[in-house]
Amino acid sequence: MRADAPAHDSERLHEVKVRRQANKQSSSSQKLTGNLKCKGKTLCMIFASVERRGHAVTWYLYVIRTVEGCLYTGIAIDVRRRYQEHANGGPKAAKYLRAHPPRELVFTRRLGSRSLALKVEYWFKQLSKHDKEAIIRVGKFRIDRKTGKIRR
Repeated sequence: MRADAPAHDSERLHEVKVRRQANKQSSSSQKLTGNLKCKGKTLCMIFASVERRGHAVTWYLYVIRTVEGCLYTGIAIDVRRRYQEHANGGPKAAKYLRAHPPRELVFTRRLGSRSLALKVEYWFKQLSKHDKEAIIRVGKFRIDRKTGKIRR
C-alpha cells in the first residue's frame, strides 16, 4: 500500500468524490493546478481560469476611419496590434479593410468582458453615421451594462 493512499474505504471514496468534483469544474480553457487539503491528505485539484497571468482580459471597442471616410467598427483585446493587422492587409485583416484601406484609428473605448463588447459593438453598428461621428467628436458614450445599448 502506498504511503499517501487513504487507509480506509470511506477516505478513498471521499477522495474520488473530490477528484470528480474538480474534473466537473475544469473546462477546456486555460487550467491552473493547486492543492486541496482534505482529512490531512493533500489532493491535486485542477482549477479552470478565464484569466491570463492573473489579470482579467479586457476587451475594447474601436473605430477606424478608411481613406474614403467610411467608419469600420470592431472589438479587440489589443487595439494597437489589431489596427496594425488591418493596416498591413495580411490574412488576419478584415476583408472590408483589405478593400478599403484604413487611414486612422479614431476611437477606442474600454468595455471589459467579451460579452459586453459584442453587445456594444452590435448597438454601435446600428447607429447612423451622424450619431457615430458625434460620439467620436465627444470621445465618449454611456452604455447599459446589461444589454449593451448605447444611451444618449
